[in-house]
Amino acid sequence: MSFPKQAELHRLYTTAKALVCALVKAHGEGRLQERLPFLAKPKLLIVDELGYLPFDAAYLFFQLVARATSEVPC
Repeated sequence: MSFPKQAELHRLYTTAKALVCALVKAHGEGRLQERLPFLAKPKLLIVDELGYLPFDAAYLFFQLVARATSEVPC
């Protein structure tokens, strides 16, 4: 198996709080469907502090995960 070099791997590191804040802001501005593809684009999405995510914001995080995994070829 061959792994991409670090420079070739499109990745995003963020905290759960920062990610959810960005999703809530985009949702409030009516731009959620525009923002989701950008956040789902990285081959590697690292979300730190996920255990601290408020339950009421989890549906936005789920939308991102659903979008990202629906674009992954089997």
